[in-house]
Amino acid sequence: MRRGFLVAGIVAVFAGAAALCTLEAVWADAPAAAVDYTKISPMDLVKKAPKGSLANPYKDSQADIAQGS
Repeated sequence: MRRGFLVAGIVAVFAGAAALCTLEAVWADAPAAAVDYTKISPMDLVKKAPKGSLANPYKDSQADIAQGS
């Protein structure tokens, strides 16, 4: 009788661990909530951006702009 409870407990622990791993995989694949950029000022976005994450999206260099190209 005692052995049956032990086996049932071990099975329950493994089942719980498997369920947590499955939920973690599901939660990791969930898309992030969409941001409404019309309600956030550009300066607030710059302040909240991690250091080094902002980059110029344009390929033109400053020299090209000065030449009018």
